[in-house]
Amino acid sequence: MTDVLVIFAAKYFYILAVCIFLYYGYTAEHRFAFIRLTLITAALALVLSVVASALYYNPRPFMVTGVPPLVAHTPGNGFPSDHALLTGTLAAVMTMANPFLGGVLWLIAIVVGAGRVLANVHHSIDVVTSFLIAAVSVLVVHYALRRYAKPGK
Repeated sequence: MTDVLVIFAAKYFYILAVCIFLYYGYTAEHRFAFIRLTLITAALALVLSVVASALYYNPRPFMVTGVPPLVAHTPGNGFPSDHALLTGTLAAVMTMANPFLGGVLWLIAIVVGAGRVLANVHHSIDVVTSFLIAAVSVLVVHYALRRYAKPGK
């Protein structure tokens, strides 16, 4: 039963975060600002993730230990975690727009990240780094938009 929960968290639980995020974006009072923050933050997070991946190689745990993963995955660089980057970015953006829902999405992101680690497809550092990239990205974009964007645009 534990393996089933880990597999669900590692493979499918991120969908809940996406659904909550999309629903909020669809119903948000300041939809344009939310979408703008989301798109720019996601682009920056993706660029930083690609750079981090190029600078640091961290083989997936199953490659090192020989223990098969609970979730089928190709061998290679696990740094940083794409699933954690996605859920962390959604959570970080949501935190700026709605702190309560942001907290809910951070909880989901943590469960997804833990699932990826427990499923033996990522190391903890892969997940934590993804969360840091997401948080730094949204802070940089939020600050830049507040500082340089024209009011009402």
